[in-house]
Amino acid sequence: MERYTLMRDGLPALTFTGEHLATAGERPNRKGRMRWHSFTLFEADLTVDTLILGVHFHSEIPGEDDTFKVLIGTLDEVLDQVDAQNWTESVTEFPPAERFDARRADRKMKIERQAHAALSQLWHEAGIEMVIKTDISGTVLIEDLAE
Repeated sequence: MERYTLMRDGLPALTFTGEHLATAGERPNRKGRMRWHSFTLFEADLTVDTLILGVHFHSEIPGEDDTFKVLIGTLDEVLDQVDAQNWTESVTEFPPAERFDARRADRKMKIERQAHAALSQLWHEAGIEMVIKTDISGTVLIEDLAE
Protein backbone atom coordinates (compact mmCIF):
# COMPACT_ATOMS: atom_id res chain seq x y z
CA MET A 1 0.00 0.00 0.00
CA GLU A 2 1.18 3.48 -0.85
CA ARG A 3 0.61 6.79 0.88
CA TYR A 4 -1.52 9.40 -0.94
CA THR A 5 -2.56 12.98 -0.24
CA LEU A 6 -5.65 14.60 -1.75
CA MET A 7 -6.49 18.31 -1.62
CA ARG A 8 -9.89 19.39 -0.25
CA ASP A 9 -11.42 22.86 -0.44
CA GLY A 10 -11.91 24.37 3.00
CA LEU A 11 -10.45 21.36 4.79
CA PRO A 12 -6.96 20.05 5.49
CA ALA A 13 -5.55 17.73 2.84
CA LEU A 14 -6.49 14.08 3.33
CA THR A 15 -3.50 11.73 3.68
CA PHE A 16 -4.13 7.97 3.68
CA THR A 17 -2.62 4.66 2.66
CA GLY A 18 -4.31 2.64 -0.03
CA GLU A 19 -4.24 1.33 -3.56
CA HIS A 20 -4.77 3.47 -6.65
CA LEU A 21 -7.55 1.89 -8.73
CA ALA A 22 -8.16 4.30 -11.61
CA THR A 23 -7.88 7.84 -12.95
CA ALA A 24 -10.10 9.47 -15.56
CA GLY A 25 -10.91 12.86 -17.01
CA GLU A 26 -8.41 14.84 -18.99
CA ARG A 27 -8.49 18.27 -20.56
CA PRO A 28 -10.77 18.16 -23.60
CA ASN A 29 -8.82 19.04 -26.71
CA ARG A 30 -11.79 20.80 -28.28
CA LYS A 31 -11.64 24.52 -28.91
CA GLY A 32 -13.41 26.50 -26.23
CA ARG A 33 -13.44 23.71 -23.63
CA MET A 34 -11.77 25.38 -20.68
CA ARG A 35 -13.47 23.47 -17.85
CA TRP A 36 -13.38 19.79 -17.00
CA HIS A 37 -13.44 17.31 -14.13
CA SER A 38 -10.83 14.70 -13.34
CA PHE A 39 -11.32 11.83 -10.92
CA THR A 40 -9.00 9.50 -9.03
CA LEU A 41 -10.30 6.39 -7.27
CA PHE A 42 -8.53 4.61 -4.43
CA GLU A 43 -9.26 1.65 -2.21
CA ALA A 44 -8.32 2.89 1.25
CA ASP A 45 -6.56 0.92 3.93
CA LEU A 46 -9.02 2.30 6.52
CA THR A 47 -11.73 -0.34 6.76
CA VAL A 48 -12.94 -3.11 4.50
CA ASP A 49 -14.47 -1.90 1.20
CA THR A 50 -13.68 1.80 1.75
CA LEU A 51 -13.26 3.81 -1.43
CA ILE A 52 -11.92 7.33 -1.74
CA LEU A 53 -12.82 9.37 -4.81
CA GLY A 54 -10.79 12.51 -5.45
CA VAL A 55 -12.62 15.10 -7.58
CA HIS A 56 -10.78 17.98 -9.24
CA PHE A 57 -12.72 20.62 -11.19
CA HIS A 58 -10.29 22.36 -13.54
CA SER A 59 -11.01 25.83 -14.89
CA GLU A 60 -8.97 28.03 -17.17
CA ILE A 61 -11.59 30.80 -17.02
CA PRO A 62 -10.28 34.02 -15.43
CA GLY A 63 -11.93 34.49 -12.05
CA GLU A 64 -12.79 30.81 -11.58
CA ASP A 65 -10.71 28.66 -9.27
CA ASP A 66 -10.00 24.96 -9.47
CA THR A 67 -11.90 23.07 -6.77
CA PHE A 68 -11.10 19.85 -4.93
CA LYS A 69 -13.45 17.40 -3.21
CA VAL A 70 -13.02 14.00 -1.64
CA LEU A 71 -15.86 11.46 -1.40
CA ILE A 72 -15.38 8.56 1.02
CA GLY A 73 -17.41 5.42 1.70
CA THR A 74 -18.43 2.05 0.37
CA LEU A 75 -19.16 1.84 -3.36
CA ASP A 76 -22.89 2.45 -2.73
CA GLU A 77 -22.14 5.41 -0.44
CA VAL A 78 -19.74 6.96 -2.96
CA LEU A 79 -22.31 6.47 -5.73
CA ASP A 80 -24.93 8.23 -3.60
CA GLN A 81 -22.49 11.12 -3.06
CA VAL A 82 -21.72 11.25 -6.80
CA ASP A 83 -25.45 11.34 -7.55
CA ALA A 84 -25.88 14.30 -5.17
CA GLN A 85 -23.10 16.40 -6.73
CA ASN A 86 -23.74 19.65 -8.57
CA TRP A 87 -21.02 19.43 -11.22
CA THR A 88 -21.40 23.09 -12.18
CA GLU A 89 -21.43 24.68 -8.73
CA SER A 90 -17.97 26.23 -9.21
CA VAL A 91 -18.88 27.88 -12.50
CA THR A 92 -19.09 31.66 -12.13
CA GLU A 93 -18.59 32.96 -15.66
CA PHE A 94 -22.15 32.67 -16.98
CA PRO A 95 -23.74 36.07 -17.75
CA PRO A 96 -26.83 36.63 -15.58
CA ALA A 97 -28.97 38.25 -18.31
CA GLU A 98 -32.09 36.32 -19.38
CA ARG A 99 -31.05 36.42 -23.04
CA PHE A 100 -28.15 34.10 -22.15
CA ASP A 101 -30.34 31.44 -20.47
CA ALA A 102 -30.18 28.93 -23.35
CA ARG A 103 -26.43 29.33 -23.78
CA ARG A 104 -25.87 29.06 -20.02
CA ALA A 105 -27.98 25.88 -19.82
CA ASP A 106 -26.09 24.38 -22.79
CA ARG A 107 -22.71 25.07 -21.17
CA LYS A 108 -23.81 23.57 -17.86
CA MET A 109 -25.10 20.46 -19.64
CA LYS A 110 -21.76 20.03 -21.44
CA ILE A 111 -19.85 20.24 -18.14
CA GLU A 112 -22.18 17.69 -16.54
CA ARG A 113 -21.94 15.31 -19.50
CA GLN A 114 -18.13 15.49 -19.42
CA ALA A 115 -18.16 14.69 -15.70
CA HIS A 116 -20.48 11.71 -16.25
CA ALA A 117 -18.40 10.41 -19.15
CA ALA A 118 -15.21 10.66 -17.09
CA LEU A 119 -16.90 8.86 -14.19
CA SER A 120 -18.05 6.06 -16.49
CA GLN A 121 -14.47 5.73 -17.74
CA LEU A 122 -13.23 5.69 -14.13
CA TRP A 123 -15.59 2.90 -13.08
CA HIS A 124 -14.60 0.90 -16.17
CA GLU A 125 -10.86 1.29 -15.48
CA ALA A 126 -11.44 0.20 -11.88
CA GLY A 127 -13.33 -2.90 -13.05
CA ILE A 128 -16.64 -1.63 -11.67
CA GLU A 129 -19.36 -2.16 -14.25
CA MET A 130 -21.19 1.11 -13.79
CA VAL A 131 -22.43 3.62 -16.35
CA ILE A 132 -23.48 7.16 -15.50
CA LYS A 133 -25.65 8.96 -18.04
CA THR A 134 -27.79 12.06 -18.17
CA ASP A 135 -31.23 11.87 -19.73
CA ILE A 136 -32.69 14.66 -21.85
CA SER A 137 -34.03 16.50 -18.77
CA GLY A 138 -30.63 16.47 -17.08
CA THR A 139 -31.53 13.70 -14.63
CA VAL A 140 -28.56 11.50 -13.69
CA LEU A 141 -29.09 7.81 -14.38
CA ILE A 142 -26.71 5.28 -12.80
CA GLU A 143 -26.81 1.81 -14.30
CA ASP A 144 -25.16 -1.09 -12.50
CA LEU A 145 -24.25 -3.45 -15.34
CA ALA A 146 -23.44 -6.26 -12.92
CA GLU A 147 -27.11 -6.68 -11.93
